[in-house]
Amino acid sequence: MQISIKYQQLKLPGIKIEVFRVYYAAEHSPEPKTKAISIKSVSDYATKKKYNKYQKYSAYTSATFMYHFIPAEL
Repeated sequence: MQISIKYQQLKLPGIKIEVFRVYYAAEHSPEPKTKAISIKSVSDYATKKKYNKYQKYSAYTSATFMYHFIPAEL
């Protein structure tokens, strides 16, 4: 059963276009199907004011999660 992101996260203001493109390409790839995963940490409130204070920490948490997730789950 395929559920769209729109219905899973009703309050989600938007999705990074780069992530959408990766998922779109994976969905429309020929057989054998490509699998895609996106791991991102939030570092701001998605407003016009951008704070870079937490950008490095967010990159670190995303990379650390991926480092532990991939060997454990794949």
